Amino acid sequence: MLAGNPGHRPLNNEEPQAAASRLKVPAFLKGDAVATKEFKRLGKLLVEAGIMTVLDEDALGVYAASYSRWVEESKLLKTEGTMLKSPKGNNYVNPRLWVVDAARDSMNKALTEFGMTPSARSKLKTSPQTGAPGRGLVDSVCADAAAEVVAQAKAWEPPADAETVGEVG
Repeated sequence: MLAGNPGHRPLNNEEPQAAASRLKVPAFLKGDAVATKEFKRLGKLLVEAGIMTVLDEDALGVYAASYSRWVEESKLLKTEGTMLKSPKGNNYVNPRLWVVDAARDSMNKALTEFGMTPSARSKLKTSPQTGAPGRGLVDSVCADAAAEVVAQAKAWEPPADAETVGEVG
């Protein structure tokens, strides 16, 4: 729905709506100060935008854990360098580089899911919030879809050779 229903599949107007997030830090982040701080920082912004629900807390936690790993490994990589020497004197790529890249990729995927990259954000439609988190956004998209259906219905005419079956009422 947020992308404007590009596949033209029927929209689920009965999709469950979750409560706004209370920003409860997932248990798997306990003890990781960097991840916890990032979870709270970004979570606050997402709650204010009406995007973050209680169902999204673990997904944001996964992002925060990846962020923490990226920060820690990036510091070590900066200290050690991207190229290392083997005991025989041969150069090789520091394996930490792959950990940093994997954490960055994981972070980017999560950011995209939450609409927090320029390309992901360009696909979103927004409107003023009207209650539940994300509800204003959903209502806006549904209103656009409903207006399109009404316009199509008004433009529809039965074929000239159609038979009248009976009165509807």
